[in-house]
Amino acid sequence: MKKTSLLLLVDVLMFIFLALMSGLGLMIKYVLVPGSKRWDIYGRNVDLTFLGMDRHGWGTVHLICAVIFISLLILHIILHWKCLVNYLCRIVDTKAQANFLIIMFAAVLFFLISFPFMIKIKVTELGEGRDRFLHEQVLEHHDIDPDIEVLGSMSLINVSVKYDVPVSHILDKLDLPSTVSGNEQLGRLRRLYGFKMSDIEMIIHNYRHR
Repeated sequence: MKKTSLLLLVDVLMFIFLALMSGLGLMIKYVLVPGSKRWDIYGRNVDLTFLGMDRHGWGTVHLICAVIFISLLILHIILHWKCLVNYLCRIVDTKAQANFLIIMFAAVLFFLISFPFMIKIKVTELGEGRDRFLHEQVLEHHDIDPDIEVLGSMSLINVSVKYDVPVSHILDKLDLPSTVSGNEQLGRLRRLYGFKMSDIEMIIHNYRHR
């Protein structure tokens, strides 16, 4: 393969992997959201996957793409080595100084890539918080009718229509202002006022059996 064709291929592949890493990063950040945001969006703890992989699986794919991109970048630099040295020689006095700058730059890049393996992390004991949380969730739903399920993506009106409970009754039991719009999503209201979806489910349950 001619050098010009190889250079073009390397550049095209670099752009492809750069775009892929950007897309994967956006998907991990805003689509396959972490557990805390899942509660806000869906109102319960759910598992989010795409093509059978969760955000951690796609994080591994993102890492692999980054390694391939760095490898292509190194190949790109090797193919342009003479041009790079000649350009630096115009800035510095000697070729030795140009080589030194390149080596120092490579050392900095190596440090930035490998520093996660050099740092000391702080480990904080959380005890049995997760088990306790799951136990509380089971207790909260123990006495609620199994067909009642309230999601963070639902609005007050959605809940009112689905379970035949007046919006005003829900607002009153949650001690929320009567000015709250019935079109507001419960996930947003939950963040503002601090109630739980199980509170609304219990309100529906009690209204049914009043």
